[in-house]
Amino acid sequence: MMKKIVIVSIICLYSVLSLSEDKGFAFTPYMRGVICNQIQAYQAAVNILKEVLADEPNNDKAYYQIGVSYFKLNQQDKAISAFEKSIEINPKNLAAYFDAGVVYFERKHYEKALKLYQRANKAMPNQDFYHNIGITQEMLGKSVKAIEAYQKSIEIKPKLDSYYRMGAIYSKLKQHQKALDAYQQATNINNFIPEIYFRIGYTYEIMKKHKKAVDSYKRAINLDPKNLINYKELGISYYNLKQYNKALSAFQKVLKIKPNDHHGYHNTGLAYYKLKQYQKAIDAYQEAIKIKADSRGAYYNIGNIYAILKQYNKSTNAYQMAININNKNIDAYVRMALNYLNLKQYKKAIGVFQQAIIVKPDNYKLYYSLGHTYNELKQYKKATKTYKQAIKIDPNQGGAYINLFELLLIQDQVFGQKLSNTFKKKFSSDKDRIMSFDVFNIFKKIDMNGTLKQTWRQNFRSKHKNAKFKDWVWGDIEDWINNKTKSQMALQSALKFFKTFNEFE
Repeated sequence: MMKKIVIVSIICLYSVLSLSEDKGFAFTPYMRGVICNQIQAYQAAVNILKEVLADEPNNDKAYYQIGVSYFKLNQQDKAISAFEKSIEINPKNLAAYFDAGVVYFERKHYEKALKLYQRANKAMPNQDFYHNIGITQEMLGKSVKAIEAYQKSIEIKPKLDSYYRMGAIYSKLKQHQKALDAYQQATNINNFIPEIYFRIGYTYEIMKKHKKAVDSYKRAINLDPKNLINYKELGISYYNLKQYNKALSAFQKVLKIKPNDHHGYHNTGLAYYKLKQYQKAIDAYQEAIKIKADSRGAYYNIGNIYAILKQYNKSTNAYQMAININNKNIDAYVRMALNYLNLKQYKKAIGVFQQAIIVKPDNYKLYYSLGHTYNELKQYKKATKTYKQAIKIDPNQGGAYINLFELLLIQDQVFGQKLSNTFKKKFSSDKDRIMSFDVFNIFKKIDMNGTLKQTWRQNFRSKHKNAKFKDWVWGDIEDWINNKTKSQMALQSALKFFKTFNEFE
């Protein structure tokens, strides 16, 4: 929009200048052509200016004016040809450079437009040329050079659009403070443009300065109270501030402006969810689905609510709808499988995890969860294999290691030096996991040797001083110990020590 406004202003300005340069304002054929352009009789201007050029083939102004006419008639090839002829005759005709550049720009011939602007700017540095150089560099993906051009434009004369575009580029480069500075400079020129305050608010939002974002969005709303995007982002900022009632009010404003706004209903559902008004949240998501049937996010969130309400079948149906819309929604698979686990339908849970693995075979979470399910079913060999695959996919996740060590222990399998060393190296600073590993390692040594030196308890206490066993379930290890004969008493003694460890710390 700004670009077209500049084009029109240059064309009109040059038409007037051309008029004033004709001594005595004689009503020549050239003058008639200029006037036809001014009154938007472009085809008439073309006809008249052709006659002028037939008599005066070196009239650069006539070529420029006929270029304007062709431009307005959307005959861009002819416009470029006329502008370039005007430049050829008079290399100082800056307006011809400008408008030829505009035509090239609109045809997405950005390199050609840039060269014309740069040639003209070399002859006579000009704020508008620098500004358009900046826009063209943006289109060529040269952000730094675009900023340099806008800064040159501003040095000649501060220009709101140059500051605004600099702000947008800095935002894209994630240089958010510089973006804010540029937007603030724009408001110093004109503080009544709501879009600039929206941009300031959005930048604060990215910077997680949500209170400042709220203030900026409110200013944007004061200037443009019917623009729903301002209310939407205001609601998101309130949501991030955990002011859910205020967020809800903002999202409802969106729906008042545009009653069929899909995102408005979706965000309203989020606010109701946080307020624990679950039925209202479900109703809002269902309205979103009526407007946009493939709203996988709405189905997924409905599934979450029904899961909270322990209505697992309804939850599962909602997750299935989300998957039908997007079969790569891994979280929906995981949560559906968890529903089946809560319903103790383990085979169905395993089936869902396996489906998800086909879709996303490199997902650690899927293998970890599947391993946990096999573990619950006491299918230890399958669980072991699955945890190993989880570790292979992401060796930096400690949970799979801990579960694997426990499984290796109760299956009387060696931990392996390589696996143990890798674990200790990666998680040396994770006190809880190192303590878990030490527990399994002590059980393993007792089982292999029949006993350990009595000092092991003291050493364990010293190493893990102030530590606690958190949410430990000892059932599988107890079953394993009860099946032992040779080392059972020593293992039971160790188990008793660990189970009462928290009492002495």
